[in-house]
Parts: sequence; C-alpha cells; structure tokens
Amino acid sequence: MSLRVFNNIAVNSRSNYALHSATGGLIENNLSYRKIASDFLWTRVTTNTTTNTNSIASSNAATLQSGLNPTYSIDPGFIDFTNDDLRLRPDAQAYTDLPGFVPIPLEMAGLHADESRTDARVWTPFIVTDTATAVGANTASLSATLVYPQFDANATVRVYWGTTDGGTDPAAWQNSAVLGQLRSGQIVHTPTKLAPLTLYHFRFHAENSAGSHWAERSNSTTTLPLSLAPGGGTVTASSSATSPTLAFDNDSATSWQTATGSPSGSLIYQLNGGAAFRITGYSLVSSADFPARDPRDWQLFGSYDGVTWVLLDSCVNQTF
Repeated sequence: MSLRVFNNIAVNSRSNYALHSATGGLIENNLSYRKIASDFLWTRVTTNTTTNTNSIASSNAATLQSGLNPTYSIDPGFIDFTNDDLRLRPDAQAYTDLPGFVPIPLEMAGLHADESRTDARVWTPFIVTDTATAVGANTASLSATLVYPQFDANATVRVYWGTTDGGTDPAAWQNSAVLGQLRSGQIVHTPTKLAPLTLYHFRFHAENSAGSHWAERSNSTTTLPLSLAPGGGTVTASSSATSPTLAFDNDSATSWQTATGSPSGSLIYQLNGGAAFRITGYSLVSSADFPARDPRDWQLFGSYDGVTWVLLDSCVNQTF
C-alpha cells in the first residue's frame, strides 16, 4: 500500500499530521506551520499479502517521504495569517523551499448556494509591479502580475506613472490609467508621449469589494534618446546632392550634402503626427571622406508651428 499526499498546508495542527504509508508512496511538498502538537507523525504500514493483514509501526520522514515536507516556526509567506488569509505570496519562502508547490485554490473552497458561487467570499487582491519592456524614446510597456484573485475577474487594476515616485498616494502621481476588472495574470500597459531620455517611475494598484492592495514597491525605467530616423518624420533640405534623410539615419558612413556650388544649406525635420519633444542634446557627425566638406558653422532651431523658430544652439569655427 502506498500513499499519495502532496501540496498540503497544515496550520495550528492540534492532533498531529499523521501520515501512514508503506515505502514507495508519494509524500512531498507538504508544509506545517505553528504546530500545537507535533508537525508530522510518520507511520509505516506493512501488508502481508498471504494473511491479508497489515502491521503498523512508527517510522520517520527519511524512510517514508519522497520529497521535502518542511516545518516552519515563522510565517512561510501567507498573505495575511492574522486575518486567516492563508494564500501564499508570490515571494513566499515556501515556494523557494518547495519549487514544485502549487498555489492552493483557497478562493474556491467552502460550501456555496449554487454552482455559480454567487455567495462566494470576495478575496482581497494582491498585485506585484514587474519591469518595463519595449522601452523607446517616447513609450514603454509597464508590466505587473495580478496574483490574486485567482478565479474571479473582480479586481479593478490601475497603473500610475510619472517622473517622481508617488508611492501609495494616487494624487502624488502625474499619470494614471484604469485597466479594467481583471483576474490573475500578467498585465501590460503601454503609455505613449513619454519624454526621451527621462527616468519614469511606475506602480500598480488593485481593488475590489474586499479591499485594495498597492504593489509593495515601484519600479522605474529610463526612456531612450530621441532618434530622428527617417521613418519618424519628414525631412526637407534647401538643396541636396545626396538624400537629406541620410542626415538622420544614425549611420556615420552616410551623409547629406548640399548641391554642388552651395557651400551652405539648411535641413528641416518635421516629426510625424505633430509630436513635440524637449531637446536635451544632439550630436552632429562629419563624413570621413572629404574633410574640406566638414561643417564649420551651424545653428539649431526649434519650432512649434514651422513658422516661428527659436534658436537653441549656435556653433562657429568647429573642427572634426
């Protein structure tokens, strides 16, 4: 006879957690916390197939268990043990000690009036702020994991972001978005119109009728520098011997040249969609083939409407 006992939590066990088995059973990934009696009692059952009888004797974990069955004197990672919320946090020590432990669906436990669980308890949500991915000059994908609720899509999730960390004060954040009523899983929100080369903080919040939960920490990401690549706008030039888009292709081996006989010229880059960005720096690279054609003097202007221009930078007698 063998016993299959796995993925259980014993809390405040008063009359012991008794495990009766012959060798070869599956007894693992069980944990015990705050025993009142002992954590686990191990009993070996030996079957006599001739007489069809069993003999029982005390045994030990080393003989009977197939994997770890740890005991804890400190909280192994419950959401809120004091208030009888025995769901495990995603960073619970139990998951570290027992990599094969599967979250117990406590939200489904109990007796209900009907199959639709209309009288089911609503559990407080739990959300974790993750990392930012697909970071660009003016956009980033901000992600989180809604750990609970596991089954019912009843948690309203919000994301907050800005150049300062507002902590758990909604009014201290510069931006926010409501992402709907959700159940457990990964969540991604991609804000646009972020400023290039800027540090942004972000944090998630979830709420339902049982309560609310701020992610326990914020995360941050820095947007990339704005790259005026040809696909990001329209380029025009006063005259051209080569395509003016080559001035913005981020390739120092190519270059824009004015028409023959034109020692000076101008370029205009208009961002697509009427986008506007704060300029915090720029670089100008000369071509390597003809030093005599290197730019010597230039001015950088910016405009909101293409009519009125503001001088941003002026350089004279430059050498490369």
